[in-house]
Amino acid sequence: AQAAIFGDMNDSSLTSVTVKVEDVDGKVMMSKEASVHGGHWKALLPPQKPGGDWSISATAGKNSIVLKHVTFGDVWYCSGQSNMALQLHYTMSRNVSFNAIKAGQYSNVRIHGLYSNMNPAQPWQKVSDAIQSPESCDTGSCAFFKFSSTCWYFAESLSDRLQDHNTPIGLIHTAWGGSMIEAWLDNKTISTCKNASLGAGNQKYHDERVLPYVNMTLKGWIWYQGENDMHGSHGNSALGYGYGCMAQKLVSTWRQMWSLEAETTDPLAPFGFVTLAPSGGEGGRSMGAMRWAQTANYGVSPNPAM
Repeated sequence: AQAAIFGDMNDSSLTSVTVKVEDVDGKVMMSKEASVHGGHWKALLPPQKPGGDWSISATAGKNSIVLKHVTFGDVWYCSGQSNMALQLHYTMSRNVSFNAIKAGQYSNVRIHGLYSNMNPAQPWQKVSDAIQSPESCDTGSCAFFKFSSTCWYFAESLSDRLQDHNTPIGLIHTAWGGSMIEAWLDNKTISTCKNASLGAGNQKYHDERVLPYVNMTLKGWIWYQGENDMHGSHGNSALGYGYGCMAQKLVSTWRQMWSLEAETTDPLAPFGFVTLAPSGGEGGRSMGAMRWAQTANYGVSPNPAM
């Protein structure tokens, strides 16, 4: 897949942006002109072999910005509510992961997270750095322990099962504790599902935590949410109502948004989700019906709707 480099320009008089990729010795490996529209620019780089340590610069007029220590690999977007946002610090296997990273494993994984009501903002960093920042995980205050546990354990398991600790994996975490699925969909899409919950928070995280990333090329998504929709209509995807309808719409609209440009995100890229645990009902009834709805009412995944 093509990698996407993109950004914004405040100077409307600038109409061109040149993107260059250089190796560690400063040799220019490729140069490409970005497309510029309405103050936004984007360049697509041809598919690259996984790995590397690159510098990527974007120049417009006399202005230039450089990203250093860039690598090429697979990026996963992790989102949902508190189930996804739960910090590694509160999990029983955190020290197993910490000791593995300290011993040199999972050096292929980098993490990034938006600030939320359960997690601090986390700029892109290698996990080998995150276990030492701002202090070592031995004290419990490291950045790694504040990252999404579900997102991390997914990447750890993926590396182990594929027996591949070399292909770089990037993890983006954007979950917000207590959020409903309606907050992650746009209002137009919500309106296509009957019995959806209507509220001021609808579309909020779609705008704030989804759209900023749709220009990126992804390998896939990981979703863990549903507790705060337990009191609504579990619904049915085939009949077009409730959570069953919205779960299917979330998968289809995210795939569509991220794959608008050919040869970037695969239109059928994998979308992993976790069904609720028995304790995750928030006092709501019919856990079985909700789990059924989480699969777009097929009971299994993949299925024709997802």
